[in-house]
Amino acid sequence: PHVPPRGVFPARELLPTLLMGTNNVCDFAGRFISLRILRTTEPVMLVAVAKRLLQWLPFAAVCLVIRVTLVAAGVKYCVDDITFVSNGPVVFLYATGAFMGGLTTIALTQQAQSVCMLKSGPNMDEASSLPCPLATQTMFLAGILGAIAGTMLPFPSTGIAQI
Repeated sequence: PHVPPRGVFPARELLPTLLMGTNNVCDFAGRFISLRILRTTEPVMLVAVAKRLLQWLPFAAVCLVIRVTLVAAGVKYCVDDITFVSNGPVVFLYATGAFMGGLTTIALTQQAQSVCMLKSGPNMDEASSLPCPLATQTMFLAGILGAIAGTMLPFPSTGIAQI
């Protein structure tokens, strides 16, 4: 839905550009950090713990639930007529949601690739060193379908100016 500007900071006319830029930067940051953690071989304790968490499927599921919750909060922000002094809350929702989305995308893709590469061959009992194109295409299509579904959400009928 259309994100109504509320408050004076950041400026109303800059809000769409700010939200798109924030979304892209934070999504890239989530993907980049997740990929760097999963590919690292350094024995640093914090990195090792983060790597184990990203490889653990329940953690990726929790990240996905957090991401969906943030999206729902963003939709509620757009639909409800709440008075804020700043546009900061929606920028925060976009930034956090995009970061969690990037993190989750890489973690789930890595998990799917690992499972797919361990089970290949005629009897599904051989390991393969090649990445699985099916897992990659499935994640790509999931991202595309999510983007399409997100853009097709109805505009609020509260009389807010629509683009």
